[in-house]
Amino acid sequence: MKGLSQIEALIQLEEATGRKTTELFDWIVGTSTGGIIALALVYAKLPLSQVRQLYFRLKNKVFAKARFGVVYSADELEKILREVFGDMTMDQVLQPKVLVAAVDKSTTNPELRFFNNCFGDGFDEELVWKVGRYTSASPIFFGEFENYVDGGVLANNPCDCGLTAIQNFYRLQGERLLISMVVSIGTGQYPPEVLGKVDAQEFLFFGKHWFKLGKLMDRATNLISLLSNALVNSELVAKNCKSRCEELGIPYFRLSPKLNTVVAAGETDNEKLVDMILQTKLQVKDQGLNGIVQMFMLTAECSRRILASGGGTPSCATITESSQD
Repeated sequence: MKGLSQIEALIQLEEATGRKTTELFDWIVGTSTGGIIALALVYAKLPLSQVRQLYFRLKNKVFAKARFGVVYSADELEKILREVFGDMTMDQVLQPKVLVAAVDKSTTNPELRFFNNCFGDGFDEELVWKVGRYTSASPIFFGEFENYVDGGVLANNPCDCGLTAIQNFYRLQGERLLISMVVSIGTGQYPPEVLGKVDAQEFLFFGKHWFKLGKLMDRATNLISLLSNALVNSELVAKNCKSRCEELGIPYFRLSPKLNTVVAAGETDNEKLVDMILQTKLQVKDQGLNGIVQMFMLTAECSRRILASGGGTPSCATITESSQD
């Protein structure tokens, strides 16, 4: 449900530019909830207002029916994805170019895969609804699907690996196109919590410390939290990608509001969800929305000049991430 923040950020961008997201960007890259948004925009051709309605439908049909508080049935999710995308395959829409991340966990060396509509590598022939299921196959919530798990397992923020894939595409095509801008859209930043101790060395000889079982469990929980947060740390990836873009001379923008309260990935409380949407609406303007609009205007002017001289046009990319962080 954190994707509602990304949807609101895109709504603000569309209102500021007067253009649809699919008209603004040549590439749309997404993981997990960001992947579903990308597919809904490009393949179902839903306006963002209807994508938002789709998310509230998912809330009522999928997340509101949790078993034991955290486990969700994938049946309703798959039913809705089939309904929205039908029998469409990834190669049925060619523009804008789309990359949706999922992780192939069929071996002990999991690999990040980009289901796409442009590489001609076999991953462009998959059913769109299945791609939506692959990228959202969180091991915690829905479980794996046909040997794939949520792309957020390896690329919670697909910014860096998505940029690499795009650059490799142009290099292999022999095209001299420049990426004119990267817009990275997150699902919100939250105040850090005090973690507590994670050192468990004193418990190695458990027999001597059986009476400290409670402390051991607390430290084990803290350690798991530390490792999982490090794995899905979107902001660290965002900082690295920003540095990379600066070195390459690519303007980089990051939209990810700072939220006062933690919103769970499967949040069903309407008050919390609406508050997240409102905070996003208020903050994106301060996070560089005007700069993005100005860059689009500059890019459009440059594109006309380059096109008139017989060259290629600059390429823009938007990258939306997972909701696990």
